[in-house]
Amino acid sequence: MLRPHSYVAVVLNENQIRDLTAFAEPWLRYQYVARRFPSLVAGLIVDKRTVLQAAYGHADVESGREATARTPYRIASHSKMLTAIAVLRLREAGLLSLEDRIADWVPSARELGDVTVRDVLSHQGGLQRDPENGAWQTFRFPTRAQARAESRGGVDVFPPLDRFKYSNLSFAVLGEVIERATNQTYAQVMRDELIRPLRLRDTEPDLTDAIAPRLATGYTRDWPGEPREPFPAIDTRAYAPATGFAMSIDDMCTVMRALVTEDPRLLTARAHRELRSPIGGEYRPGLRYGLGMMSTNIADGWVYGHGGGFPGHITRTMFDPDTRFGASVFVNAIDAPTSDITSGLQHTARRLAATWDEYGTPARKPRRPLTHYVGTFRNEWSDVAITRCNRQLVMLALDSLLPFEEPARLEPLGGDRFRIHGGIAHGDEGEDVSFTFDRDGTCRELHVAAGTRMDPFDY
Repeated sequence: MLRPHSYVAVVLNENQIRDLTAFAEPWLRYQYVARRFPSLVAGLIVDKRTVLQAAYGHADVESGREATARTPYRIASHSKMLTAIAVLRLREAGLLSLEDRIADWVPSARELGDVTVRDVLSHQGGLQRDPENGAWQTFRFPTRAQARAESRGGVDVFPPLDRFKYSNLSFAVLGEVIERATNQTYAQVMRDELIRPLRLRDTEPDLTDAIAPRLATGYTRDWPGEPREPFPAIDTRAYAPATGFAMSIDDMCTVMRALVTEDPRLLTARAHRELRSPIGGEYRPGLRYGLGMMSTNIADGWVYGHGGGFPGHITRTMFDPDTRFGASVFVNAIDAPTSDITSGLQHTARRLAATWDEYGTPARKPRRPLTHYVGTFRNEWSDVAITRCNRQLVMLALDSLLPFEEPARLEPLGGDRFRIHGGIAHGDEGEDVSFTFDRDGTCRELHVAAGTRMDPFDY
């Protein structure tokens, strides 16, 4: 038996992809329904392929406009990762260096002293996090001139290079460096260095007239007795390099495929690795930061990407260049645990790969093909999924954010009966599960242990 968190750095094979996506789709749908989100969209990639795209609910509740894989969402601080990619491309073109001092490009930022482009990309500059005008509540982000004024002094929280200090302000200042190095606007640079090379179709560096009508509307928290209210669409102005981007899950799948395969259209292999290599140690347990890119420890292995929080939009992307698996989840509600949901997808993929051989051919065969038993079931106590793993069945908790942490293996006993081994069943371990089918082969009910019935349900 493998350790509960053994990390196996292998690329998922076709059968593993089949079983992962067959479970991920109803699990993601359950997160959308149970948490009462306006919408949830998600994408999974393996190597050069998108293996699952899912979209549930409404991009705009008031009009009834449905969410699709091509609906743009505000991906907020993902913008830092995309800005970092553009900066490394500009470096390769000889237009700037990571060792350039910010003050040499932006004289009004002389208070930043020896803080470099590299320091800003890795949040080592010590600057305060956000603008002083309360933009996250006023919805009026500073202009370039206002951001420049904020950088002149009095905004350093820690000495440069003293520690990790997350800062949107520093990326706003970096935007001016990019514009001065290229003699173009930040938006033009991002179209030239990211959107066009990857042929992204539903992406803009900030709110534009072209993308605004297609954008998912962001909503407030779900609170008892109160409806979710829509947030206004917001132009982030000088803060676009930190938080401005809008992107569809389809385009994010394209970005993830380029990053896991170290696509040379984007960066050299060395630059890809530099982008994600952590600078300094863990700033929190299991969290590190490279050049505009977060790394998170999941099941004893590191995944890379970023998250984003915007008024009414919470998004998260995680990819692993070793397994070449990536997952991304966007929700247009400010209370969505997308980091937990995306972590759950990464964890499930890793655990499935790590324990795959344990679910080989059983001693006995069930009466029917495994697909006949697969489904979602519920009673007053819980909601579960019966799903396939290799050549056997497992029972997983739909409401768990780490559904493969405790899978209950169902050992065939003959007929439509199985025995529970481990997992979510807890006190029912060692007891039996039986399925009842109608004459047409439809599963009518599931009996767990001593008579507890669960009924199939759709949602």
